[in-house]
Amino acid sequence: MTAVVTSTTDADAATALVAATADAVAGCANGGTLIQMQGSPVTTTSEAIEMPLTGADESQAWRVTGDVAGTPFTLIGITARVGGNVVALVGWDPATNESYVPRATQMFIDKLQ
Repeated sequence: MTAVVTSTTDADAATALVAATADAVAGCANGGTLIQMQGSPVTTTSEAIEMPLTGADESQAWRVTGDVAGTPFTLIGITARVGGNVVALVGWDPATNESYVPRATQMFIDKLQ
């Protein structure tokens, strides 16, 4: 799992960050080649999903499914805002990636901005 935590000076700036999540997920939605990984095309599709979250001012959750050289993968993520603070979490969907989901049970914050 990876995480990004951002604190801004106001809720409007944080709201813009949450909106950017929708733009990023929409970029994965067309089913075409998103990137190349070691010469193999990575194709993706995305969908918004419901994910219960208590205490957030707003949130967006999503699922991205894809394929790398015939190997399927699924990622799930959520971006949530409380006031001027935003956290975005992304990880493998264990329900669909049982053979290669990382077995780690801890999460490390990559960066504080």
